[in-house]
Amino acid sequence: MTRTTPLQPTTRLGELLAALRAGGLDQVLPDAGDEAILDALGQIRSSAYVHVELWLTAGYLLREGCYANPHVRRASRLHRLVLLHAARREDCPDDCPAPTRACDGCTACEGGTHRLTARFSRALARLLVDAQDVEDAHEGVDG
Repeated sequence: MTRTTPLQPTTRLGELLAALRAGGLDQVLPDAGDEAILDALGQIRSSAYVHVELWLTAGYLLREGCYANPHVRRASRLHRLVLLHAARREDCPDDCPAPTRACDGCTACEGGTHRLTARFSRALARLLVDAQDVEDAHEGVDG
């Protein structure tokens, strides 16, 4: 039996990457398994991660695709994945030749663009948590 690793492409991963390359990721609706793909992209530090992260966040906030279902939204791990990505992006990249691992925006690691990406991810995670809190509050009133 062959074990699947995060680097082995799936049909859905191939579909998302093809849509991203063609500039049409926003035309694809999120599917229930896409959070696992996002996690795998984060683990291998793929450059596609940020695009898929933003696309899934927009789908969640706009209630598109699988996120139209309140049960899927409630079970979503998306905000945790986005925060995990932010934590991974905070430190200097492994290939940074700077003498210290605490990034100060040195030119060796491109002015700390990875830190900007981390702040962006944390802001997305806050949006997701806020949206879930609002839904939970409405559910309490309606239920």
